[in-house]
Amino acid sequence: MISTQIFYSVFLLLSCGLLVQFAPPYGRAFLKLSGPYWRAALSFLALAALVFWLSPNIPTPFLTVANAAYVASTFMLVVMVINTRRPLQQHEVWWWFFAGMALWIFVFELLRQEGAVTYVWRVCMVAGSIAIAFGMVTLITYRRVGSEKAPQFSIAIGCGLICVFALLLRAGVTWSSETAVLSIYDEPAVTATIRTVASVFHFTMFLMINNSFTTTLTTIKDLENRELVTGLEAANKAAETGALSAAIAHELNQPLGAMRLNLQFLREILPPQDAANAQAKEIVRDLIRDIDRASNIITGLRGIFSRDDVGFETLELNPLIETVCEMAGLNARRAGIAVKLDLVPGVMVALHPNEFRQVILNLMNNAVNALNRIEKPSREILLQTRVQDHKLELSVADNGPGIDAALKDRIFDIFKTNRPEGMGLGLWLSKHIVERNNGSLRCENLPAGGARFIVELPI
Repeated sequence: MISTQIFYSVFLLLSCGLLVQFAPPYGRAFLKLSGPYWRAALSFLALAALVFWLSPNIPTPFLTVANAAYVASTFMLVVMVINTRRPLQQHEVWWWFFAGMALWIFVFELLRQEGAVTYVWRVCMVAGSIAIAFGMVTLITYRRVGSEKAPQFSIAIGCGLICVFALLLRAGVTWSSETAVLSIYDEPAVTATIRTVASVFHFTMFLMINNSFTTTLTTIKDLENRELVTGLEAANKAAETGALSAAIAHELNQPLGAMRLNLQFLREILPPQDAANAQAKEIVRDLIRDIDRASNIITGLRGIFSRDDVGFETLELNPLIETVCEMAGLNARRAGIAVKLDLVPGVMVALHPNEFRQVILNLMNNAVNALNRIEKPSREILLQTRVQDHKLELSVADNGPGIDAALKDRIFDIFKTNRPEGMGLGLWLSKHIVERNNGSLRCENLPAGGARFIVELPI
């Protein structure tokens, strides 16, 4: 009796040790991985160990509680491993579980009240129930090993098989024995030893599964920490980019302003008499207009990184697209790339034109760079607008190589690029501008080849 009590006291301490992991702050993380079922399995296991330890000093009906808790821990383990493969409806799980356990307790208590003559039937009932449960756990866990090569799963499978074998062996030995006993404290040494071995491997299986959760949790935390560090580095670079753009804008606007004043002065001092001077004045006027446009772009880029509200203008997007195509289309035509427009007229949107001009320019330049990397008889870029669900969709499509699958999910992240000479700023900046203008930007590969970037703006 003393050795059995010592065994169950150790069993109880170890089970409680596993339960301690569910104390804050780590408990919430464990519950996210396993749901409530793993904690319930450990709680039933600890309850069984506690009642078995106390059973010599408490009323005999508590033996039914101990055996029921022991069996419940294994079936809750079955529910837990099923839930890791396919999330279950908790209210249905608990209803069926408690209904099944109530029936099991009712039958076991009827057998226990018959005394020693039914001891064999009680042992077979407990051993058979746990063997079925562990067989299911082992089968489900074995299927997981195919995709998850964690050593804990392999050890858990081995422990489950040994435990099932020991339980069935105990039931067989008890069945063949003519010894009649009232409880586990009175059973022969042979079956007591087999029961101890089964309990040891029972707990080891729980321990290995718990270790797999711990390993998974550690891996998740490592990944989260790496993503956090990467995000902070990207945020710092973005902040540096904003500060750099503001400094460049400040420095460039000064010489541009000086150039504009000089050109205005030149226009005033040119005599208006002959046609040559009239032509020179026209050239000066065009230069002033180009300087103003450059200054607006620089000022707009500086404002992109500010926290100020965007100054929206309600306008038709088509003239803005056509203006950018005139600027960027020259490089495309030199490279033998056709630029086509298919625009829906008369649709008004609210945006910041100087900022949004940069988006169209970036998307067109990316398309040109993609097409420059391939040799193809017909290379073209199509800019198209469509009205869809009260939104204006602007798409920039090319028939180039498309977007690399490995980069597609993170193509809008800062400093992500598939070009050796690229900086990884263009698409990130474009998405930032579009979202700043209450829109969205996404990309997709075309079935016939090439990529398409789609900007959606509220009408």
